Amino acid sequence: MNRLCPCAIAVLAIALLTSATPASSKTERADPTAASENKQELILEILSAAADDQTAAWMIQVFLVKLRPAYRDMIAEIMKTEQGLTEEEKALLVERLDDFEQFAERFSTLLPERLDFESVRTTVYAPLWERHFDEQELREIAAFYKSPTGQKLLRVMPGMMEEGMETTFRVTQPRVMEVVGEVLAEQRGAFLSAP
Repeated sequence: MNRLCPCAIAVLAIALLTSATPASSKTERADPTAASENKQELILEILSAAADDQTAAWMIQVFLVKLRPAYRDMIAEIMKTEQGLTEEEKALLVERLDDFEQFAERFSTLLPERLDFESVRTTVYAPLWERHFDEQELREIAAFYKSPTGQKLLRVMPGMMEEGMETTFRVTQPRVMEVVGEVLAEQRGAFLSAP
């Protein structure tokens, strides 16, 4: 399976589950404390409905997407602290550490043991839902997630997103690679013509 797809699914699923029309700034509340408590209950209900066994895996993939570009820099920083190794040993260690896929596999095993994803999800997303939706909108979302159609959406969306991303990649890859080649050629030309 293409490793990019789960990452893209995670990002798109998170975007899908956390975006909508912002709440009106004129929401009237008789009792702000009660409204806030009601909203919190609704938010937790929505987050629970949207959670599944894939939540932790999606979050790990998001972390890996963020870590990949900086991975070699992290290795370089680690190597600066290595003492007592010969240059040959350092080179062998860098070669060993340079395998991002091996790192990703071990990271994906250890992180769920060390990080409570449910707590992170609640800590991060509850305030977002609070900020972007008023109480009535939250009631409507919660009701939708309880409906047969809402349950189906939660069940089929990950597969739809994966299928969509795979198709998008296949359809756009030739044009994307054309643009990549053009940009690299421009940069190369600018470098070669610089004084």
